[in-house]
This record gives sequence, structure tokens and C-alpha cells, in this order.
Amino acid sequence: MNASKNRPDTFGPIHKAIRCALADLMIAMGRASFADDVQAKRVVADLEEVLLLCESHIAHEDRFVFPRLRTRLSGPLESIESAHVAHTRTIAELRSLGGALLEAPPAKRPLVGQTLYIHFSVFIGEELLHMAEEERFVAPLIEKLFTDEEIQEVQARIQASLSPDEVNRAAKFFMRSMVEGG
Repeated sequence: MNASKNRPDTFGPIHKAIRCALADLMIAMGRASFADDVQAKRVVADLEEVLLLCESHIAHEDRFVFPRLRTRLSGPLESIESAHVAHTRTIAELRSLGGALLEAPPAKRPLVGQTLYIHFSVFIGEELLHMAEEERFVAPLIEKLFTDEEIQEVQARIQASLSPDEVNRAAKFFMRSMVEGG
């Protein structure tokens, strides 16, 4: 969480969009009949969109945020960086399970789908804890160690690096995460 409402927020908006995407997909998976070909394909397509959002976010933090932060710290960011490595590995596993779901015969799809659902729920738990750690510990460090202009520069570099697909994907999740009527 941003310590000062007037300071640029490094993590808040994107983390809110990611939380929304994760929650929406968790609900959709929980309601899906994996034996149904159309529902299984929809879940896997939605999973891919969410995983691409998460991968993009990790890549941008690793490329633009953390190298800059390391220049001002006396110690490493081991917990955060090791979480990114673990999330990258889990994303690959979730993709593999999604592929297995699509390739499974209809009689086996409920079991494969349930396995995907359970693994995705673990990923959500880990991702939620990780984002909270960044917001509770890393964001205050950034606010303390960088000026508003420096934070805005990093944010501008991230935005400039986004591909059109990343912009469209992020926009969809940002819109879904916005407060209704506000």
C-alpha cells in the first residue's frame, strides 16, 4: 500500500488488476464442468490470459523496478526475487496442466481439471502473499529511496516497453478492477 496518497504508487494499480484477474478465473474454474469441451477450452484460454498478465508483470519488475532499487540498497532482494523464479516455474506448470486438460479424453477431463484448479489455487495464494510483501515492504523502500520524479520515470519506462498485446490485456483487467460508480 502506498504510504502517502500523493506519491506515485508503484504496485497498487497493477496488483489490484492481477488480484481481480486471479479471483475471476478462480471463480470460473470452480464453476466449470471440465468434461464439457467448450468450458474446458474457455478456462484454458482465460488461464493463458491471466498467466501472460502475471509473466509480463514479473518481467517488468525484474527489468525496471528491482535493478533500480538494488542500486540504492545495501542488501539483496532475495525473498522477492526467489518468488519471481518460483512463480515463473509455476506458470509453466499451469500451462502444462492446461494443455493436458485440452488433450485429455472427456472421461479424464474432470480429474485433470480438478488438478489444474487445485494448482491454480496454490498459485493464487502464493501470488497474493508475494504482492502483499511487495506492497508492505518494497513499496515503502521505493518511496523512501526515490523521488516522485524517479518513480514516475520508472513507470514511464514500463509503459513505453509494453507491446500492444500487453496494453490490451492489462487494460481489460484494469477496467474490471475499477470501482463501480466511482
